[in-house]
Amino acid sequence: MRLRKIAQQANLLAAIGMTVQLAGCGGGTDHAIAEGTLRVSLANTGSTTCGYDMVRIAVDSVMVNQNANAIPGDAGWQPRDVPLGLHQSKDVNLSAQNNNVPQEVVTMSVPAGHYAQVRLWLEQNSALVVAPSWVMKSGTQIALDTSKAASIPIPYAFTVPANGQVDLTLNFDVCQSIVDTGGMFQLISAPVISATSTAGT
Repeated sequence: MRLRKIAQQANLLAAIGMTVQLAGCGGGTDHAIAEGTLRVSLANTGSTTCGYDMVRIAVDSVMVNQNANAIPGDAGWQPRDVPLGLHQSKDVNLSAQNNNVPQEVVTMSVPAGHYAQVRLWLEQNSALVVAPSWVMKSGTQIALDTSKAASIPIPYAFTVPANGQVDLTLNFDVCQSIVDTGGMFQLISAPVISATSTAGT
């Protein structure tokens, strides 16, 4: 009787072990992070550009973060594989002749969820690129110094739905953001930029 009881217990333990093993091998689920699409555009806020014939802004990268106070180097920036400083900028013309129609800067996939900050990185002068941003006034092209605003944080709360799209428009106030320093124009350290968003199609 004792031997039979031991054998029954051994069989029970073996059955439990097999069940656990099968659950570990085949019972797992794939927790892939759902993604959505974010399309970012830039537009001039006002109906005029304060005497500028053309304003050309060279945007190097656009990233978003769920933390409104995140700074470059912090965790959480999306998308994570954006190459910075590779001089593959998107040139955006903010002249009034475009009738303030938003100009697409980038369309990218990001993890679905709530975000609280958009950040623009502007291309800077280098040995490869001279005066990537500039203004045209009275027919003369003049460099626009963006060194004080190389990275521009724009606090704005929006949600990217899983398998959906959000169109985010950054409204750039040219008149309040550019100053004439005498022979050269400069983008102030905190350019006046607001944001709006709509569900994409």
